[in-house]
This record gives sequence, structure tokens and C-alpha cells, in this order.
Amino acid sequence: MTRFLLKPLTPLLVLTLLYSAGLIILALRGVAPSQLLETLWAISFPLLAVYWIRGDLKARGDREPFFEFEAFIFFGSLVVVPYYLFRTRGTAGLAGAFGFWMLALFPFTVAKTILTLHRL
Repeated sequence: MTRFLLKPLTPLLVLTLLYSAGLIILALRGVAPSQLLETLWAISFPLLAVYWIRGDLKARGDREPFFEFEAFIFFGSLVVVPYYLFRTRGTAGLAGAFGFWMLALFPFTVAKTILTLHRL
């Protein structure tokens, strides 16, 4: 992973790790996450994805592809970010797309796994 891609990606990684830790703690205590916490995740994750893509565009020397590109990324991040990675990096971008999907699913998968193991 190149340096220009990693620096803007750091807040997204930190957010994912913090949210995962919070879900694990709640799962171990048998408490469901609040609606506010879920809403914060639903807003923060795509917002940081926009920040990541903007940093990548700047590092690549590209300009935004079209008007309101950020809104397009925000509302469709689970589809748009992988597509962007594929378009800018070819088949090598598919690994990044897979990684992005894993970041989005990681907190829920880990919390569910911990909860299942805790019940055993």
C-alpha cells in the first residue's frame, strides 16, 4: 500500500477499530448498541470514505470526476468506493475494494463472533 493511500485511510481504520471495540464491549455486557451509536457509524464511515477518496484524488493529481462527487461517494460508498478503486487501479484495485468491504463489515462480524463465543 502506497503512502498516499495510507495517510487518508488512517482515520477510517481508527474509526473502524474504535467502533469494533465498542460493539465488543456492548456484546459482552449483553447490551444492544444505541440508535445514536449506529447512526454515528452510518454517517462517519462514508464521510471518512469521502475524505479518503479526496486524499487519493489529490495525491494522484486528478480532479473530481463530476459535480457533487463527494455526495455520490457518501450515499453510495459501498458501491462507489470499490468502483473508484477498480477504475483508478485496474484489477489491483479489487484488493482495495475487498479491503474496504471488510472494513465496513469488520465491527459487526467481530462483535457477533465474540457474542457467540461468549455464549458458549
